[in-house]
Amino acid sequence: MNNVPVIGSGEMSSFLWSIANFVINVGIVVAVIFIALNGYRFFTSSSNPQRRTESMVALGWSILGGIVVIGAKFFAGVILGLNPL
Repeated sequence: MNNVPVIGSGEMSSFLWSIANFVINVGIVVAVIFIALNGYRFFTSSSNPQRRTESMVALGWSILGGIVVIGAKFFAGVILGLNPL
């Protein structure tokens, strides 16, 4: 049992931060794509009020999702003891 390498807390938090950073960066890209897509749907639905309302709601949820992803990056950095900014 003495040959088992021990992972230090700095190495573990760095590893977790790299995984969290990758997942969060992918989430940011997905949020931007959904914001652009729903913005396009909003501008092309001028003649249909029901579709316009649906696209406005979807656009709001897309923006909220982007805010949540950015907040998750901040809080993950704080929890891991790193500088999240």
